[in-house]
Amino acid sequence: MPLSDLEPKPTSSAHHGVGISKSVRDLPPADYLFKIHSYSLLMDTKVEKYESNDFQVGGHKWKLILYPSGNSKSNGKGHVSLYLALADTENLIDGWEVNVNFKLFVFDQKNNNYLTVQDGDGTVRKFHEMKSEWGFEQLISLEELFDSSHGYLIEDSCVFGAEIFVIGHSVKWESLSLVKDPPHASITWKLEKFSTLDKTFYTSNSITVGERDWRIKVFPNGEADEKGKSLTVHLELTNCERFPPNRTLYAKFKLRILDQLHNKYYEKTASNGWFNSSSRIWGYGKFISLSELNEAENGYLKDDTIIIEAQILTIMPLSDLETIRKPSSSAHNEVGISRTVRDLPPADYLFKIQSYSLLMDTGLEKYESNVFLAAGYKWKLILYPSGNKKSNGNGHVSLYLTIADTEKLPHGWEINVNFKLFVFDEKNNNYLTIQDADGAVRKFNEMKTEWGFEQLISLEILLDKCNGYLVEDSCVFGVEVVVIGHSGKWESLSMVKDPPQASLKWKLENFSKLVNNYYLSKSFHVANHWFCTSSDEWGFPKFLSLSELHEAAKGYIKDDAIIMEVEILKISIVKIST
Repeated sequence: MPLSDLEPKPTSSAHHGVGISKSVRDLPPADYLFKIHSYSLLMDTKVEKYESNDFQVGGHKWKLILYPSGNSKSNGKGHVSLYLALADTENLIDGWEVNVNFKLFVFDQKNNNYLTVQDGDGTVRKFHEMKSEWGFEQLISLEELFDSSHGYLIEDSCVFGAEIFVIGHSVKWESLSLVKDPPHASITWKLEKFSTLDKTFYTSNSITVGERDWRIKVFPNGEADEKGKSLTVHLELTNCERFPPNRTLYAKFKLRILDQLHNKYYEKTASNGWFNSSSRIWGYGKFISLSELNEAENGYLKDDTIIIEAQILTIMPLSDLETIRKPSSSAHNEVGISRTVRDLPPADYLFKIQSYSLLMDTGLEKYESNVFLAAGYKWKLILYPSGNKKSNGNGHVSLYLTIADTEKLPHGWEINVNFKLFVFDEKNNNYLTIQDADGAVRKFNEMKTEWGFEQLISLEILLDKCNGYLVEDSCVFGVEVVVIGHSGKWESLSMVKDPPQASLKWKLENFSKLVNNYYLSKSFHVANHWFCTSSDEWGFPKFLSLSELHEAAKGYIKDDAIIMEVEILKISIVKIST
């Protein structure tokens, strides 16, 4: 099957691994295709890994490293392992670092589409001197690859691919852990002159646990439906202005009041406290009824004083918040939406709006940015500051990417794009990143010139001063555009068994008189590749002992001549695009 036959066919199936996204798409990889003929012969050679030729993307040279039987040293047994490696690193400056989003592919020849494997949530991978390759130990199982009901291996041939997007800055990644019984995690608060308290609520002093500040919040006369009926007690997360956006902090905690007569507690435990910048308190509207609280024999109220305590039992430290994100249930044209946070600014365009509230007050339905150039095309952003009410955007900011100057494009044009939209968090100096899940490719054409998100971010979150999206009534949006168009770069590896005219016979005469260190036969060629003894050599230093060679009964030397032969049984042939 020639590489020119690699045309896609629609499908919608998808699969997710832990930390890895596997989906199927129609379009071929934008940057490199790597075809292997006779895959089983390649496995038979027992070669641990095969490295492709170098190819250039994003101003850097790369190569693919394939473990045909799996990288057994790194949990790849029973699978195909495939890695992207930065090549020519010796020519990079000291301390170099390259930040990359990449995807690897396996071509399904039956369905004419591509299994697409990438890190979940569009993770940015750092290539540097200590880590010059990234990839997947379990790209695809060998069982699945060889299963004839699939189309990954047809006539013992398969095709892999790569797509690379280089980003210019550094990004921080952290891991998740939960801390049980953190130190100094309790508050004891003596609330005096209880009967005279006339404010709606009161708050205790704060303590710091898990790099966050906490306090008790009490409504002496209850709140909401419990007003006049119960004592309301909450644990409150404070300093919300520094709380990272779109992250959720977990805490398991106890709230209790002391029975001062019997030295025991009335307490309740909250096991599902999820705190964020818009949900800063968790507790109990009906912690204890006022009648029970005021009953003298219970001992909760003594000398017109109650003693309230809070104890945090389990908490997620600040350093581990990066990987915890509540899943988004919103969808866009039946494709899920991924919302993550990253440090790197958008590669293509930033769009700052000052006096956002004034823009909303004008009643303007939408605002269009100036035209900008990205990936060889002209684009603009279309913003609905109060949401696109015609398309489920009420109560949100709606933002779209649209292609501009379409009248200058040829008839029947179509552009395939991966894009990301961004909202800048000025307080935390990072970016809320919104994209179609699974790296879905959007088709821009004459009938559909814009794509985006009706519910980019809720107005409640945007306008909440505890978040950093709107500071001094200004906010910043951004976009990153990757146009998917195959570069035409490819490589084809063939394994040929018993190639024709693959033997050489050489009669070496006057053997006893030979005085040079070595002698060369004439050259011969096999499968369009020149092979001669002066090229890179493989052989046997101890092929045959001289004593055995000279033993007359063996017949190796006759009339002072020996006859040597070489026969090539298998050969690899590599073709690359020019």
